Amino acid sequence: MDNRSFDLFDLELFQTVVKAGSLSAAATLIDLPLSTVSRRIKHLEDRAKSRLFERTSRGLNLTEAGDILLKSSELILQEFDNVFSKLNEHNTVIAGRVVVHCPPSTFTHLFTNFLPLFNLQYPEIELDIVTSLTDVCFIDERIDIFLHTGILPDSTMIARHLFDSEIDYYASEDYIKKYGMPSIENIKEHKFICFSPFMKNPSVWGFSDEKPLFAYKPSIISDDFLLCSQQVKAGVGIGVLPKAMFINKHTNDGLIALFDKNYRRILPAYAVLSSKRYVPNKVKAFVEFFTEYLHQQK
Repeated sequence: MDNRSFDLFDLELFQTVVKAGSLSAAATLIDLPLSTVSRRIKHLEDRAKSRLFERTSRGLNLTEAGDILLKSSELILQEFDNVFSKLNEHNTVIAGRVVVHCPPSTFTHLFTNFLPLFNLQYPEIELDIVTSLTDVCFIDERIDIFLHTGILPDSTMIARHLFDSEIDYYASEDYIKKYGMPSIENIKEHKFICFSPFMKNPSVWGFSDEKPLFAYKPSIISDDFLLCSQQVKAGVGIGVLPKAMFINKHTNDGLIALFDKNYRRILPAYAVLSSKRYVPNKVKAFVEFFTEYLHQQK
């Protein structure tokens, strides 16, 4: 077979398999039959005259040949995208569909005033905002932008830092009247309501200068900020909540902030791009406009 005859889709498919960790996971992500994915990978292996993956009970591991192909394919696809990016630079109209993944209640409250402004600035862009209660898959190429809170799981991701929000402790006036003012000394006597964007925090720590001071186990943990804040307002317990999530940052929506800044943690927020290669102007427009909007709200 002529090694010059190749399909760029095969290289993209190969990268997707590497990131997904298995043929079946990759097939699900790109909505192709498993047999097709398997056949295309076999086609690449035949042309490379080498096995690209070692198949184990725990998934797929790259062989030495596979690692070489992965690095080379990234350069090839990057150059391919750069060529078409230059060809399309003459098109000054920013238009088209932009799909944004937004965890429920984490960012949606920020869209109330932002969306009308963005639509006025970019009337030709169609925004498709997707919310999900499940863990996000950053290699889903059907989504252009992932709005993410917390530490990035992969340091190689192409991400724009949006803001940092202090994680603070809050209680309602009724709660304080009933149980007294919480202190570090009696902290374990109280119930906690914890906002966790991806619900992966069965046990949470209080921090001072990044050093754990006390541990507590939430009575309620949810990725729904409104649910958490409502329970805190109802006097169910102490809320562990990000300050930036409150609509009225100056009054904290009627809740009282507890402790001092030494016990606060930082929750970073990012706009993560699904592609590490060419980023369309419409996607750049959303990220830049949203970033500027957030900075103006400080």
